[in-house]
Amino acid sequence: MIIFCLGRITQAGAAEPGEQEYNTFCGICHTIGGGVLIGPDLAGIHDRQSQEWLEKFVISSQTVINGGDAYATALYEKFNKIAMPDSPVPAEKVKDILNYILSKSAQPVASGAAAPAPAAETPPERVATEEDILLGQNLFQGLVRFENNGASCISCHHVNNDAIIGGGILALELTQVFTKLGGNGVRAVLDNTPFPVMGVAYKDKALSENEVFALVSFLQRADDQHLFQQPKDYGTGLLLSGLIGTGVLLLFYSMLWLRRKKASVNQQIFDRQIKSS
Repeated sequence: MIIFCLGRITQAGAAEPGEQEYNTFCGICHTIGGGVLIGPDLAGIHDRQSQEWLEKFVISSQTVINGGDAYATALYEKFNKIAMPDSPVPAEKVKDILNYILSKSAQPVASGAAAPAPAAETPPERVATEEDILLGQNLFQGLVRFENNGASCISCHHVNNDAIIGGGILALELTQVFTKLGGNGVRAVLDNTPFPVMGVAYKDKALSENEVFALVSFLQRADDQHLFQQPKDYGTGLLLSGLIGTGVLLLFYSMLWLRRKKASVNQQIFDRQIKSS
């Protein structure tokens, strides 16, 4: 499945037709010859489907899937049922994007090319600490606010974890999202908020690098330990609190009932007049 995601422009200046749109809308979720990311590698997609089919799929993948197309349905199932949003660009730009993918797929690998220069030494990969994981857990359920006041993840997502209450069901269940998307895929989604609802919720409220790292660390831990985790259950506590509260109210009302007037004031005056006569 071609997952058409909103992202960032990765190359500025002059570009061949479709290149900028590809970098802006597709490059987060796909590569062309670089392997699977969130969605499939797009190299050679014209060998697998016709241009007409690809255009229809990119314009509205769910329309093709809901129409019963076997190939589209199989891709949807294979890539964890992550729906690709409808294309935000006109049909002519979709053609440019597909032509760009075709041209990149056809580029031969130069034989005998000089070996690339050694890459500069990179700093060691950051290792998550228990503090990072705890921060991610608290950010996920809203106990700690995001720096830019974005909505907490639990508003829309659920994850099985002993430390947090069950979350929302408006979006993807995230217990095993790390297995499905991998670390790079999860980071890409949190960095770019590519899905329509997510994009609106976090518009001008981007997550910081530290927040993304903490959330990824928490989701990785949740995935690693999902077989031993259950969502935190407040049901018993709420039931006991309700019963105790009901008992207190009944006791209070019974005391008021004992102090009630047992006869009308007029009856007492009448009784006194009868007695004195």
